[in-house]
Amino acid sequence: MDPLQVVPDYEVNLPESEVTDLELADETEAVILTLVVVPDDKRYVRTNLRAPVIYNQRRNVAKQVVLYESDYPVKYYLRPDVREAERGRSETDDAGSDAKN
Repeated sequence: MDPLQVVPDYEVNLPESEVTDLELADETEAVILTLVVVPDDKRYVRTNLRAPVIYNQRRNVAKQVVLYESDYPVKYYLRPDVREAERGRSETDDAGSDAKN
């Protein structure tokens, strides 16, 4: 899917090695897509913003790139209510792990 449909300010800063691997003349040639997971319970449809697929249409070359330096989530739920519930659960889990340390 086009990640800009769900995160209008989504940005990918490709390392030079990835630009070379994808044979991109520049980053504007890149088509950026993200994988979508559609589980049985459709409320939990999500996309992976941390590892987009970068496609060079001109050269017909594509690659999934992990954005190690990014804060984008691996599981970005498309439904806002699910996203909020998962964020709340994550914060609760984090607080519990702090108490254990």
